[in-house]
Amino acid sequence: MINARSETADVKPAYSKLLASATRRALLPADGFYEWLRPEDRKQQRIPFRFSFPDGRLFAFAGLWTVARIDDQWIATATILTTSANAVVARLHDRMPVILPDRDSELAWLSPQLDAAAAKSLCVPLAPELLIATPANPALNKAGIAEGPELLQAADS
Repeated sequence: MINARSETADVKPAYSKLLASATRRALLPADGFYEWLRPEDRKQQRIPFRFSFPDGRLFAFAGLWTVARIDDQWIATATILTTSANAVVARLHDRMPVILPDRDSELAWLSPQLDAAAAKSLCVPLAPELLIATPANPALNKAGIAEGPELLQAADS
């Protein structure tokens, strides 16, 4: 699964043992994430917005990892934990990824001294002043569209 609710990860069979073990907690690096604005007129195209730190720096999502057998091959898989949206994200969605805002929180997330309850306590919405939302190109996530930095900019930029 791509996402797991942090509020229930400690009781869900798929995640409870992973959350309780520091060796199964993961830092998933990113420089942003996306949500789509749904226009009132459902015939209109959804507009993607990119959420990132104002200075563009990398950050880490709080994640969990395990191995899974797919087509007779064992592969590592990861799940991003989610939490309720902060004021910036809430304009588009009611959930957001758990973002660990600094090195201290990343080290805490990976600490073997944290049990599941303490790890879960780190899964809070990012302070809204640490996040900005910018329009992205509507071609984002369309089949057949090549990837590239131009997709980070709104189509009319």
